[in-house]
Amino acid sequence: MSTRAASRWRAATVAFLAGLALLGLPQAAHADTVVTRSPSSTIELSAATAAPGQTVTFTLTINNNTGTAKKEDLSASFDLGVTGIFDEPGGCTVLTGPTPRDCGIFTSEDDGDGQKQFVDINCRGACSIPANSSLKVAITTTVANGAAPGIHTLTPREVVAGGAFTPGTFTFTVSGQADLAVGLAATAGIGTITYAQTTHNNGPLTATSGTVTSTLPSQTTAVTGLPGNCSYNSTAKTVACTLTNLGSGSTQTNTFTANLNLLSIGSLPASATRTTSSPTDPNTANDTATANCSALLGLIVTC
Repeated sequence: MSTRAASRWRAATVAFLAGLALLGLPQAAHADTVVTRSPSSTIELSAATAAPGQTVTFTLTINNNTGTAKKEDLSASFDLGVTGIFDEPGGCTVLTGPTPRDCGIFTSEDDGDGQKQFVDINCRGACSIPANSSLKVAITTTVANGAAPGIHTLTPREVVAGGAFTPGTFTFTVSGQADLAVGLAATAGIGTITYAQTTHNNGPLTATSGTVTSTLPSQTTAVTGLPGNCSYNSTAKTVACTLTNLGSGSTQTNTFTANLNLLSIGSLPASATRTTSSPTDPNTANDTATANCSALLGLIVTC
């Protein structure tokens, strides 16, 4: 094949594929991962794990694989098991096909088994999916602040398009949270400042790991009395302290002393900041604390 013929062939192929997109045939959601599918539907998920307050997108596709337009009994939905996992109703964006009658996250009526949350797109009586085409929507929502941590089983149901078919279940994990609040107190000595750096876990879960880094005054020459879980970086003038399995409601205190240059004069600012922790810390407003001292002369320090 000549170079010119090959070029024309590539151009024709691109045009053909673009035509398919315009016809509304199913397109891949590149940012999402397919979690389950059947001949009549596909469910994609932007993230299989998220913490309260984070955004998640469900992409649902209903395929009309018949030779005629379908107006009835066209829906794709799945149970979320319990209420309160996601904020309702969730933003709904039609990616391909007609606008459905219902689209979003809803709560079922209490039928004796308790209320349940479910994701649903429903085209019954309200729209018509053309023959051999698809209805595809993206439902974007936020993991609710009160969502229970753990693995939740999502069960597709009533997936109908040219015949009932229920694909397998899939899971979504709500990651836990531990809100760590950092404190820093300073006590003046003769040419020294003793710091008490505290980390309090507001919960609700145990903080399995974390690091709080204290930045000391630039006039610091050495640090003494370091706990075993803390280390001093003499170049950066920082003390990094780790924590392990700090339970909800518990506080860890790290005390150490900064020795100052005898020529120190003026402000002696210090700060402590949570730099890492697990599980997710939902509140950054209490992650940093400061303490300010000053030196009249190297040996005369006030805090």
